[in-house]
Amino acid sequence: SSAVLYGFGIGATMPALQTWIINIVPADRRSIASATFYNFMDIGVGGGSIILGMLAGKTGYASVYFYSAAIMVIFLISYGCYILQHKSSANKAASLQTDQDN
Repeated sequence: SSAVLYGFGIGATMPALQTWIINIVPADRRSIASATFYNFMDIGVGGGSIILGMLAGKTGYASVYFYSAAIMVIFLISYGCYILQHKSSANKAASLQTDQDN
């Protein structure tokens, strides 16, 4: 059952992240952005497996789950800050545009 959840998570996350990456870079840099995304994805999966495997050998699996969850929380907070900053910038730009139109 965990493989099904993993599959759904990857199936939903990867296209969304790829689309996000493609949308935030200029058109002439999209191939570089895509290649960089997949290279770091591979490095993260491979390197993370090795590092978390060594950590599990020294401290046990419970700590691996704890550290993985902590890393995920840090990324979610970072993403939330990014979204808030992006919305704030968009709202300021819209406000300036409205003031110029009047």
